[in-house]
Amino acid sequence: MSKVTIVITAHNRKKYLPYAINSIFSTLSAKVIEDIEIITVKNFKDDNVDSWLDLHNVKNIITSEESLAQKQAIGIFNAHGDLIAFLEDDDMFALNKIYVLKKLLNYSDLDFFHNLFMPIKETTYESQIVPFSDYDIEFFHVGNLRNNKILKYIIKTYHPEMYNSCTTISKDLAMKCIHGLKKVDINTERFWFLCALEKGRRIALTKSPLTLYRVHEQSFSQHNSKLFNARLLERYIRSYTFMLKYFQEETVRRIIEEQYKLHLAHYLIYNKGNRIRKLKLALSLLSGSLKPSTIYNEYSVLSAISLLSSLMSTSLAKRILYQ
Repeated sequence: MSKVTIVITAHNRKKYLPYAINSIFSTLSAKVIEDIEIITVKNFKDDNVDSWLDLHNVKNIITSEESLAQKQAIGIFNAHGDLIAFLEDDDMFALNKIYVLKKLLNYSDLDFFHNLFMPIKETTYESQIVPFSDYDIEFFHVGNLRNNKILKYIIKTYHPEMYNSCTTISKDLAMKCIHGLKKVDINTERFWFLCALEKGRRIALTKSPLTLYRVHEQSFSQHNSKLFNARLLERYIRSYTFMLKYFQEETVRRIIEEQYKLHLAHYLIYNKGNRIRKLKLALSLLSGSLKPSTIYNEYSVLSAISLLSSLMSTSLAKRILYQ
């Protein structure tokens, strides 16, 4: 019988984990729960948390691996589902997301699904049902995404390269890409979209916010977080360097090159020196934004303006970039 596996990753953080798991179970019937597998991969032991996971029949894997990519790989190796949905410990699924994923099991050639998200406050502990219709999902055959106009449309409309907790992949795609996954560190959400573009068959996208994204100060991905810094951006830059070696398809490599430059701009803004390098990159981004083939035209302009602003004020540059 077809199953959905949810891989929940946690790193040095246990506060929100029960709420993430409750968002999966809350409204499911006993029959649906039988077709759901939940795996947590975390780097800590906690008697209370571990007992709670055992009580709720959650497979609890404790690892010394530090990177998010390695934790996802462990979850994938232990997954039995045909679809694997990722959920970070501080986020929640909308109460109707599992039902959407169950319907997607009917599409045997589907390798990638992505939904949008709804920001929630740090103190939000209960999930909710969000508006969704079957007509809200748009399907694309990967071969059609070589068309630059279609590719720019889906990236601008659906942001399929953003946020792990919005991403679902097939077990088949996961196993095709798992050796590359292990080397991308924290840049997993972009990796999975690129992997689907190069090795996948069909993708499905929706603007429905089937993920509740928690905004708080202990997040690695939020620019106002205490953990978002130049060292974190260095890890992203290294991941792009690896992905340029790993992926071969021309369209995929072009996306990686653009994302590399954009993250490099972020990184340089956090450094007070490198004036010549900032100027060169700003000019490269501006010239690239004029090319019809560029995917991230508007963001390239914004990043270039932020880089130039950083020559006068780092705080001004951050306000422009993260407005």
